[in-house]
Amino acid sequence: MGWFTDSEGTVLTLRYLYSDFKDYGNKWTYTLNDGSSPGYKVSQRAPDYSIGNVALSGSHTLTSMVIHWEAAVSRSAEVASAGNPGADFKPTGDLSNSTNCLYDASATTNIYLPQWTSNCFTPGPDYIFNTDDYKLKSVTYSHGLTAQLNLLAAGSVAKNYHLGSHFATFEFGGKFRNAHKFDDSWEDEFDPNSKYLMTQFLGNFTNPNFYGGHYPFGPVTDWANITGFVNANGSDFAYSNTYGGNNNNFDMVEQISAGYLMNTVDLGRFRVIAGVRFEGTSVKTLSCDCTNPVTGQGPVNVPFNGSYFNALPSASVRYRIDDNSDLRVVYGMGLARPDPEFLTTAVTIDITTNPYTYSIGNPALKAEHAQDGDILYERYLKPIGMVSGGIFYKYLTNPIIEATTH
Repeated sequence: MGWFTDSEGTVLTLRYLYSDFKDYGNKWTYTLNDGSSPGYKVSQRAPDYSIGNVALSGSHTLTSMVIHWEAAVSRSAEVASAGNPGADFKPTGDLSNSTNCLYDASATTNIYLPQWTSNCFTPGPDYIFNTDDYKLKSVTYSHGLTAQLNLLAAGSVAKNYHLGSHFATFEFGGKFRNAHKFDDSWEDEFDPNSKYLMTQFLGNFTNPNFYGGHYPFGPVTDWANITGFVNANGSDFAYSNTYGGNNNNFDMVEQISAGYLMNTVDLGRFRVIAGVRFEGTSVKTLSCDCTNPVTGQGPVNVPFNGSYFNALPSASVRYRIDDNSDLRVVYGMGLARPDPEFLTTAVTIDITTNPYTYSIGNPALKAEHAQDGDILYERYLKPIGMVSGGIFYKYLTNPIIEATTH
């Protein structure tokens, strides 16, 4: 949304946007593992995403000059971004030793609707809907926020002039952007010290047309019953944050200052554009002091400051073959900055590997650079349409890669 005002030679524009998406819902999952015991999990899907932006810009056309400026602020956020809160139940009794609830290939007529042996859904030792055979294993809660705040200011000036008898335009401008990104989300886990059965937490929800009737819909738990029970019996639950901890938390401020000079001149059938862009990048990060990467405990207090500067020239020549076709030759330099997760020194660990695999960011990373060359032919068709073809060459330096050390 937005509004604009237009006077002679001046246009002012205000654009604004706000969006909030609450993708709420409950999820109940019975897991049928071929040749192993089943499991049950309930989770409360509660992601809340928001995006907001306000941008004010102006263009001023003078006799031989055009001035443009812009200022903007934007913010995006996700609440409780560590994950969906939920509860895990593991099988006990007959179910814990069951290996007879199997995938039934002969009964599967549609690969998108796999079928299982009938004893999986028939009351008996392998009956996966026997709620007395599941006990509460753990309950997790999600907290915190992941967000980004961007501030931007930009301006440019274009001046028309003549180079001899040839029309030309000289342009210069600059831009500053301050991006603050952080993740302070975490998960708490509560593990019961006593045996609590799934039967104690059942709800009333049912779905008689589950997957079009191709599968039975079993009994499900009520998330409010589970959380109410944990709150009322907190002393009988062991607390930990090993399910996520703080090892992925970070705080980063990235500041980019940029400026450019560009000149355009028409020389008969040729149009020549040449310029250079200057960019300076400054990065400040705070990462997790993960004193114990396995448990993920530790404050976000490991600082790093870094900066780098780049000059990026470019040039383009267009040759007008006739009124309906032209040939372009372009050269330019560009860069790709590393993603935020590559810069922060937060430690993550994969305990499923032997030995454990640790990942750590590198805040001293510089941007990846590319030199590009293009040759392009364009033909405009009548009454409408265009045919184009070309070749390009790209040369990359300082590519960002992951390295593994043993």
